[in-house]
Amino acid sequence: MLFYTLFACVVGLAVSFFKTPIAKLRTFMISLTALALLRWGPQGDFFQYYAMASGYFLPQRYAPISTLIIKFVQWSNFPYLIFIIFGGLTYGFVYFAIKACCKNYMVAAVGYGCMLFVSSLSELRQSLAVAIVFFALQYAMQKKLFYFLAWIAVACAVHSSALVCLIFYPLLHCKKKYVFWLLIIIALDAPFFFEVFFFNFFEEYAYYLVHGAFYDEGGRYLRISILLWPTGVLLLDKERKEHLLYYVLTFGGVCIPFFFNFHLGLRIYYFFDTIFLYLLSEVIGKQKKEIQMWYYVAAFLYFLCFVWAAKGNLTYHCVLFH
Repeated sequence: MLFYTLFACVVGLAVSFFKTPIAKLRTFMISLTALALLRWGPQGDFFQYYAMASGYFLPQRYAPISTLIIKFVQWSNFPYLIFIIFGGLTYGFVYFAIKACCKNYMVAAVGYGCMLFVSSLSELRQSLAVAIVFFALQYAMQKKLFYFLAWIAVACAVHSSALVCLIFYPLLHCKKKYVFWLLIIIALDAPFFFEVFFFNFFEEYAYYLVHGAFYDEGGRYLRISILLWPTGVLLLDKERKEHLLYYVLTFGGVCIPFFFNFHLGLRIYYFFDTIFLYLLSEVIGKQKKEIQMWYYVAAFLYFLCFVWAAKGNLTYHCVLFH
């Protein structure tokens, strides 16, 4: 925990030296990227990916782009390259997504750092898919359906779970008077979609649907506290009526882990966090500096609590000293 505290202080000081928002964002994202790419275990699936990249076994249930990357790394005979490729692509897409979608860069970047960065250290494929979906949001907002669908297809080729993001476009552009009925239709179809569609076409998530309840994740109950974040943003939002459709998606995503086993639900919820990052930049970015400072403090404390609750799974080791 001391390491992450010092790291946050150093990054905070580095960011404060720059005056332009884009320079601050670039410094922050480079720092996160360096932290991720220089790590050595023990977070989550690190050694599983390392063993796979070393050629000990081949992926059986992976989407085509992920499979292609893994086979390329196996061919290169440099196993650590898998973390460089996935990490570089993930944080690159996040950087360009924040630039394209968010008005207040640092509010969105810090939100990503405290809510999605930890999962990106372990869940390489899904984190890249989430980053691509985040990038694709700009086209959903601009009503460019073709480009949105094209990038969702790319995200699905990285991790099949990105398919759930197809509901973003109709929900973001649905007339508000029809939102309730559209949600009813989605709720009624959800059991069919997850239990039948995934079982028949996406074996990976069918596996999680059956076995996910047996996964023990550090910080499980702390993650549930994220329910308070959208509620706080909603209370601060003076334009909540204009953002109604974004809140519908945000709170809908928060509820997903409670409808399925927590492991599966949480992985699907990550995609809905991209909507919330946009809301954060819209709402917190317009608040007074004092409120923004309290937001940064709350985000940092949440991250530290998560590190503490992870029971040693986030202890940092540098690959240079391995």
